Amino acid sequence: MDIKEAISLALQASLFLLVLSLGLESRTRDIFYVLCRPALLLRALVAVNVIVPAAAIAMCILLPIAPWTKAGLIMMAVSPVAPFAPLKMLKREAERSYVIGTYVALMVCAVVVVPLTVELLRAFAPQDLKAPVPLVAAFVVETVLLPLTAGIMLHAQWDRLSERAAPIARRAALIILVPASLLILVRFARDFLSLIGDGTLVAILVIVAAGLLAGYALGGPEAANRKALGDAAAARHPGLAAAIAQLNFGDSRVLTAIVLYLFASILFTLACGWAVSELKAHPIRLTRTPHP
Repeated sequence: MDIKEAISLALQASLFLLVLSLGLESRTRDIFYVLCRPALLLRALVAVNVIVPAAAIAMCILLPIAPWTKAGLIMMAVSPVAPFAPLKMLKREAERSYVIGTYVALMVCAVVVVPLTVELLRAFAPQDLKAPVPLVAAFVVETVLLPLTAGIMLHAQWDRLSERAAPIARRAALIILVPASLLILVRFARDFLSLIGDGTLVAILVIVAAGLLAGYALGGPEAANRKALGDAAAARHPGLAAAIAQLNFGDSRVLTAIVLYLFASILFTLACGWAVSELKAHPIRLTRTPHP
């Protein structure tokens, strides 16, 4: 086993544990919360699967980005909801049923929405694109439905034990994920330099900002849910994006753009969260200057 295979297995294991930990604290009714509420589902689909890809298209048209980089940005834009997004959504104090229900609904709909969106965006990629339904369906089942359902079934049988095990599973996932992510960052750091200066970073920031704003605008009357949907829209799934990219492209520059998008979006959302908290703690007060 080489280093690439080891990192890939480590990422798969960590993400499985991460989603499993969500299920260990959830109930069956949480899965169907948004699927049974068409208005909530439509709002989430528009924020995640319409506005974010539209922002990516706009950036690819307006900025002088290399064709292979455009392909990477489009792959991320069509790949909804990173596996760590539900944890961020829960930290927003959003209702667990809304968080889990939104996550499941978006990933289930991705089986149809992602192939359709890729088909619509073929004109903006350097070559013909395809995202077969079986590929997306297998990805959703293996990385979302299987670990989440396993966790929920365990919670139904042993609720107290499962709730105690959930934090342990999350810690184990982070213990695996952090060093693997650092290795990936080191591997691609030199390649990032070739993407700086052509508008790629600006494009990523605009796409992420579009997701945050779209989620906040469409998340409904509760502030916690608006923030949670913003996090869901801004956090794209690098695993799904990489799977589609590997099927369509042999150029490593596409994967470089996907990895850059991942790390840049994380830093940008953290910066936005810090800025908002600082403004709340130290609000800017406009005072009228007295005339002499």
